[in-house]
Amino acid sequence: MTPSRTRTFHWTLCLVLALLAIRPIALVDRLFAIALAPTRVLAELAGPIGWLQSRRVLAAGPGDDVVRAEVARHHALEQAVLDSALPSPGYLPAGARAVHAEVIGRRRDDLDTIEIRVEDMAGLRAGLPVVSGDCFVGLTEVLPDPGDPRYRHGLATVRLITARDSRIGALSSDESSGAATCQMVVGALAPRADALHLDVHNPADRSVQSGEVVVYEPEGLREGLAYIANGFLLGDLVLEPVYPIGPRGEPIVEERFAKSVLGVRPRLDYATGLYQVLVLTPDAGAAGPARQREDVLEDGLWTLARMPLRGEPSPWREGRKLGIGTRHGVRAGAALASGARLVGRVLRSGPVAADVALLADPGFSVLAIAMVETGGEPTAHVLGRLRGLGRARDGTLRFEWPATLPLAGAGEVRAEIWTGSGERGVPRGLLIGASALPRGAGPHVLHVSPPDAGAEPARIAVRLGAGERGS
Repeated sequence: MTPSRTRTFHWTLCLVLALLAIRPIALVDRLFAIALAPTRVLAELAGPIGWLQSRRVLAAGPGDDVVRAEVARHHALEQAVLDSALPSPGYLPAGARAVHAEVIGRRRDDLDTIEIRVEDMAGLRAGLPVVSGDCFVGLTEVLPDPGDPRYRHGLATVRLITARDSRIGALSSDESSGAATCQMVVGALAPRADALHLDVHNPADRSVQSGEVVVYEPEGLREGLAYIANGFLLGDLVLEPVYPIGPRGEPIVEERFAKSVLGVRPRLDYATGLYQVLVLTPDAGAAGPARQREDVLEDGLWTLARMPLRGEPSPWREGRKLGIGTRHGVRAGAALASGARLVGRVLRSGPVAADVALLADPGFSVLAIAMVETGGEPTAHVLGRLRGLGRARDGTLRFEWPATLPLAGAGEVRAEIWTGSGERGVPRGLLIGASALPRGAGPHVLHVSPPDAGAEPARIAVRLGAGERGS
């Protein structure tokens, strides 16, 4: 081969590799991972050289006292989250039983169905109402048979009130007097492009355009057990203009095209804010032994790993490579943790290696909950999905917070931010950092201070199987 042809070949190869780095192809990635598997051993042996390539020296990890303190706060968060799922006194009818369940994920092909893990399956059946705090969530679907492995793990599904075929009887009340004013049916989503509102069907009095809306299903009127949730909140009745969608997918905001639509503004974030729920059943005497809640930090679904080398050529990304992959049980979406801290998530996993995104990487996404300091006991506030915007110059992590459930009032409040539930591979209760949360409607940009100023641990644990037991 002549020198000119050699240079042409090398430049062509470099161009192809650069394009593959920008737009990875799954099959090519897998082939490269298999072909380069022997180099993983050399990478581990050359770990100290990899440290020199990092912008910060790898830390040995938090000390024992720090770990114990963070684990103690992790357990406090667990209890606060459980308490937040309980309804206010007077909401649960006499003779009914409330069974706690954790949201563990959603069906990929149906975002209006959530998967839950129930503490006690005794007496549960299809059609039971599901609530979170004082708010109505939906109805249970067909539960697995006792011989099904899913039954032993307490796994079930819930059809949300946002589903197209969901309907529930409702009653609105006057905002000032609280007196009942109008019966209606609520279910599915109202035809709005810029907000999530529940749709209103067949209101008895169309002149009623505001007020609080609660579940109202007269017992015996029709089949089902939804009446157990009578009085639980659906949201606030609103009459707002709806604009047609233009050819580019944006609403045409012109008064001559506007159409007023009656809807219910929910007090829950159905899309990303469902973490802990209660299943209501009339069989108060059917309770069985409650399933013991496993500590997600010690449930056997973790394996130790190292991040030997940087995995991102871009200077504004902080991704890493792991020397383990699907052969070891590592799946895309799995969390990386150090003690009770969230370190990152697996982006892609090959047979013997995986690509990792750290908290500071732009586009990093996680469901979160905040422990808000209000002067008394810290309270849990669901944040929903946070999306990473990269690291700020002062070292803090920037996240976009949509504030679907905003904090009331003005100003800011200090809070610790932890992972929430409802996303496979990322268990609840992993510490992300501390931040000041703005009050009022969003979206907001949060500046989160990570523990230990974001120093990277030398050893981490990876969640196996993307949480195959439900976390």
